[in-house]
Amino acid sequence: MLPVVLISLLALAPLYQIEELNVTVEITEMGYSMEEMEILYLANSTLIGDKLHLYGEIEILSVEDEKGEIQHQEEYTDRGLLLTYVFRKPLRSGEEYRVRVRYRNWGINKRGRSWVYDKTLSSGAPIHTLEVKVYLPKDFRVKVPDEIPPNYIGEENGKIALIWTTSLKTREEFVLRFEYSSEPSEKRNYLLYLTVTSLFTSVILSILLVREIYTSRRRKIKLMSIYRTLDEREREVLDFLRKMGETCQGEIGKALGIPKSSLSRTVSRLERKGLVRVNKRGKRKYLSLREDVVEDDEQQ
Repeated sequence: MLPVVLISLLALAPLYQIEELNVTVEITEMGYSMEEMEILYLANSTLIGDKLHLYGEIEILSVEDEKGEIQHQEEYTDRGLLLTYVFRKPLRSGEEYRVRVRYRNWGINKRGRSWVYDKTLSSGAPIHTLEVKVYLPKDFRVKVPDEIPPNYIGEENGKIALIWTTSLKTREEFVLRFEYSSEPSEKRNYLLYLTVTSLFTSVILSILLVREIYTSRRRKIKLMSIYRTLDEREREVLDFLRKMGETCQGEIGKALGIPKSSLSRTVSRLERKGLVRVNKRGKRKYLSLREDVVEDDEQQ
């Protein structure tokens, strides 16, 4: 299995060392994770930037230093993303510099009813302090292999917290792998079974009573009500379709200034959420809002 994340830049390895690498992973209930990597460089010689190899389906949200966004370039390949960034100013020997990369990871593998998170961290330079924090919803069930037990398992801010702390030599790998599911515990399953059984008779009567009404009405999605669940790029595409109606995907990319690969991923997510319809005509794709997506004031 390919690693989700691999940090490596062998060409620049002699030029620096990594004093701190702090990785934060927040698992969501939507099948993806929100992740942040904070890297503290210590230059051994003149250093102008670095690269990250991020394997999987990665969506970069920001690349920043302590003063804000820094110049970076994203190059997508069949295996993932090569992220290149340039420091705000060249580093001289002995100088430190902190970079923070935030991204959304859509590449978590599903195995049956469970999800398997698999990340390998490695560097062409030594990492003096590596800290990995993983947060999961409180009602999730998580299984960590015995080979790499976390230094801490507990609860923080109403979430399950797993923390690893270590250090890595040059090209040494740290494999982070765990399995989780959103299924309730056996006790909760049993209580749920008793509740459903006791209410079954009344529920089935209610279903029969409202069946005709329910099947005759189409489900509506309030457009503005779901905006808070979308990212900025998704909202831009929806706003464009609201104003312009059905439009060729290529024209949307040109009008909004969105790269082709980024737009394709955005459209795929909107399609999975049931918000847009994609019609192929020849080699072109045309996008439109689905018929059951309405403005808030259109639904009674």
